[in-house]
Amino acid sequence: MYYLFTYLCIDQLSCFEKVTRRTDQNMALFKVNPYNSELIAFYELERYTGLKKHDRSFYNVEQCQAFIDEILNEIGLSLNQIDVIWGTKELEKGVNTQLYEKIEHFFTEIPFYPHHCYHLFSCLQMDTSLRDEEMLVFAVDGGPDFVDVMNIKPYQYAGCYRKHGKLSFFSVYSPGPLWALAKNYFHIKEGTLMALASACHTELIGFDESPPLICSSSTLIKAYDFFTRLLDYASNALKKKDETKFTGFDKTFSDEDCLISCVMKEIQKVSYSIMDINVKQAQKMFNINLSNCILGMAGGFALNCPSNSYLLSKYSFRGFIAPPCVNDSGISLGMGLFYLYMQDSNRSFYLQSAYYGYRGTLYDLRVSCEAYSSFIKNITDFDVQRASVDIQKAPLLWLEGAAEIGPRALGHRSIIADPRYIKNKHIINQYKKRPFWQPIAPIILDAFGYMWFEQYISSPFMLLVLKFKANRADEVPAISHLDNTARVQSIKESDNSLLFQVLSTFYKHTGVPLICNTSLNDKGEPIINTLSQAINFALRNNINIVYFDGMRIELHNHSYFQEITYEERKYHKYFNDFDQKIL
Repeated sequence: MYYLFTYLCIDQLSCFEKVTRRTDQNMALFKVNPYNSELIAFYELERYTGLKKHDRSFYNVEQCQAFIDEILNEIGLSLNQIDVIWGTKELEKGVNTQLYEKIEHFFTEIPFYPHHCYHLFSCLQMDTSLRDEEMLVFAVDGGPDFVDVMNIKPYQYAGCYRKHGKLSFFSVYSPGPLWALAKNYFHIKEGTLMALASACHTELIGFDESPPLICSSSTLIKAYDFFTRLLDYASNALKKKDETKFTGFDKTFSDEDCLISCVMKEIQKVSYSIMDINVKQAQKMFNINLSNCILGMAGGFALNCPSNSYLLSKYSFRGFIAPPCVNDSGISLGMGLFYLYMQDSNRSFYLQSAYYGYRGTLYDLRVSCEAYSSFIKNITDFDVQRASVDIQKAPLLWLEGAAEIGPRALGHRSIIADPRYIKNKHIINQYKKRPFWQPIAPIILDAFGYMWFEQYISSPFMLLVLKFKANRADEVPAISHLDNTARVQSIKESDNSLLFQVLSTFYKHTGVPLICNTSLNDKGEPIINTLSQAINFALRNNINIVYFDGMRIELHNHSYFQEITYEERKYHKYFNDFDQKIL
């Protein structure tokens, strides 16, 4: 049986006015039998429409169904073949009355929104072989979506403690609203704000306020008041050049960057304090021995790698678990795992990898070769030695199999390069129109992690930040932050065999078991889905080599390529056509 879980919004007024009700809309397709369930495909709408963080509502059910049908057709299915649809009320199908009432009763009993329940279950059920393991999970972000809030709940953010299979839910505090305020004020994404704070040396002195404890909509004013006081303190200190209140300007950065650095360093500190309170309250509430417990993180704040690593280290958790689509881009995964748990808590599931997105085919290769025939010099079969040499020469594009799910490139839609040369960091940042200081993440062979990083722990989904061992950062300047840390993705042969071979050969050639890895996309554009989009990117940025499922595509005649922007996504028409009709 096929089950489709949909984190979508269908609303005429929201579509017409372009009002956000659900961000990062997505769908998860499962194949289910009485004993286990399997994730077949995962669809992040932004990858198909080109609308970054796709928050656009569908105008009506017919438009939405046509969209879903066309996407399902890519894997030979249609909506008629889906047995159960759940998550978007207007599309629901196949949910029996008894189960529907059970779910409704569950949501009546818990004090927080379904949104955060789905985040929790994306951790709790992503590997059911751990169902008897002790686990403490937090779902913390900026807040619920605007479909879930029709029935007001007393709390917004959620925690769950699992022991001997029993789930105990409780409310928690979230640092997320502080990051949302900073993002909206500075007009810079949270990840970039975090990176700037790490890159710039300027910081405040003497700002010492208790963390705002935000647990519900009624307490959001605390976040606003705290942010306003912090901003005033920092602005006045820098304006007056008061060296008793800040450490002085970092001359590498603008005054505005120094201000942002000051503010975001304090927000990061107070985020640690808020999560400390969450952990300690849960520890006391359930009498937890944290060293026997796995930490789970979900929600947008779980993309804060320094915070995840801080909690793991400080409290000596036994392990860490989080899906690659840890923010709202993974809500439909959590929806599905919650629904299947409510249907049968004994059914097994295991999220095998991050690779459930769009899968390129030989048809894509043929179409791309036809469209860009005058720019393709040659196509050759995979040669691991040559691939290693290519990486040493210049940054290249790497597309392999199904795309990663979630916001991080994990080696299937990536720009990769040699980390030994700082110039590669600058070249990649130029491709992506990012500031010079923006860090580049590494992929490392998991077996060598302990030789390069202190307190090494495997990080397959790039959700931890690790500190380099002494002098190691100097060997790979393209991927080391100024504080000698890196946001690491670790791989084993079972994770990604082709890239593992390349990285192993690169290590044999260079003595370095790491390569640069960053997402393959333009500024403001979702991660690239198709080979055609990748070739367009390569030609605009004078990149010579693209690997597609191991095949080496060499490009030329870049100067004759006339396009100046990225290729429009195939499914943009569903919203573009509607806008044209209105006009």
